[in-house]
Amino acid sequence: MKRLFILPLAAAALYGAARGLFGISMCRGNKMCLAGFVNLDKEQRRMNDALKREKNAIDAWQKGVKHESWHISTDGAALYAQAFINDEGCGRWAVVAHGYGCDGTLMLYAAKRFYERGYNVLLPDLRAHGKSSGKYIGWGWKDRYDIYNWCSLIKKHDPNAKIVLYGVSMGAAAVLMAAGEKHMSGVRCVISDCSYTSLKDIISYRTRRMLHLPPYVVLCWLRPACRKTMGLSIDDASVLRQVKKCSVPLMFCHGDRDRFVPTDNALELYSAARVPKRLMLVHGAGHGVSAFVGGDKYWNSVFEFADMFER
Repeated sequence: MKRLFILPLAAAALYGAARGLFGISMCRGNKMCLAGFVNLDKEQRRMNDALKREKNAIDAWQKGVKHESWHISTDGAALYAQAFINDEGCGRWAVVAHGYGCDGTLMLYAAKRFYERGYNVLLPDLRAHGKSSGKYIGWGWKDRYDIYNWCSLIKKHDPNAKIVLYGVSMGAAAVLMAAGEKHMSGVRCVISDCSYTSLKDIISYRTRRMLHLPPYVVLCWLRPACRKTMGLSIDDASVLRQVKKCSVPLMFCHGDRDRFVPTDNALELYSAARVPKRLMLVHGAGHGVSAFVGGDKYWNSVFEFADMFER
């Protein structure tokens, strides 16, 4: 008799956990409040402190440079980006992609760095983030074609554009997935900071860490929910497979104390790449803060890599 009660209760609990995980991970909303829940509160504080120190310089830079609002419509979504036009850009462009749960404004620190290096910069809000429309977050897989379309718009604006793709966390996954598609005209190289290897891998890892459950019991509920609700196949959303198809040079950056996306993900992606590549592990950096921990050394390495493939 006990089994008759226990099994339905267990199934209901698993269903509830999967529905909760779907709402937390896939639905639009401000995710910054989850930092403590997923053990990223330390990284969040470090990033906030660094951005506070740079705030005045970033604000003055943003007000003093020419920038425009760009828009595209694709797959039923109206997408938004800020374009910072550099009179000394000479065809050099950087597309800078933000991470999960925020928007392009969080990446102004990186946009400023690229601009001061002589790049025009496109700072998109990924779908279901910021000013871009969309109810569900695609974890980079849905965004790969959006990145492609932003690059096409840059090429229309500047036929001689030489484009660098740069992204952090989910933004890193998005630019790597985009680079795995064919006909990425104008893209010279991709720089990924703390990307995961696949959506399945990161969900499995977080399920074990957050819910203390075997991943398969949650995935068996989550897979059909994602497919039915948002047309997303968890198993198809693989950064690793896209990296194996990449034909442009790749740089992988990762903190060696990342507790959200294990550093092994960067090693696996680096090993899978079949193009000119570089790996930079930043000592003492957690998730998404390598640029702040590494400072000028980090950015010098990023630009040294990008400069190698400018022609």
